[in-house]
Amino acid sequence: MVWRENERVFNSQSDVKEFWKYNGKKKGFLVITNLRLIFLTSLDNLSKVFAEDYSIDLETIISVSPEKDGSDWRFKTGSFNQALVVLMENRRHFDFAGEGIHDIIPQLETLISERKQAVAAQARTEGKAIVREQPIAPVQHTLKEKEIHVVVKIPCRFCGILNDQLSPKCQSCGAPIR
Repeated sequence: MVWRENERVFNSQSDVKEFWKYNGKKKGFLVITNLRLIFLTSLDNLSKVFAEDYSIDLETIISVSPEKDGSDWRFKTGSFNQALVVLMENRRHFDFAGEGIHDIIPQLETLISERKQAVAAQARTEGKAIVREQPIAPVQHTLKEKEIHVVVKIPCRFCGILNDQLSPKCQSCGAPIR
């Protein structure tokens, strides 16, 4: 697993089942850092070596909520009696189940809030720097003159066909227009 710059681990939860991607078939570790939520899985069934399966940037998480076993069929997994639902900005969600997983929710909510504030502050700082570096140039508009031709049609008093106003006689029956 590759750690990002200034990334620190705050908590981890072992024996966690992930329900979104693997439908409860994979167990792993849920690691909480100051930048992301990471799900680590075993490289194979016999190995004790774990690798990052995927990570979720904290600033993309809208909410985390507890889910009790029995309220949803996905979490009826024997010894697992607690679940964690992570809802992201794109309305995608990840569901994790594991003994004692509810205990990490307050810390995870605090880290999400701190990360969103840091990202917002960085965006404001970068936005100000961009304005200073790139002055706004006046926009020049070029107007093109257009010639408008209005064609008036006059109905023939004999056959009713519409003819140009300047036509001397009807195009259909030949009667004089005026």
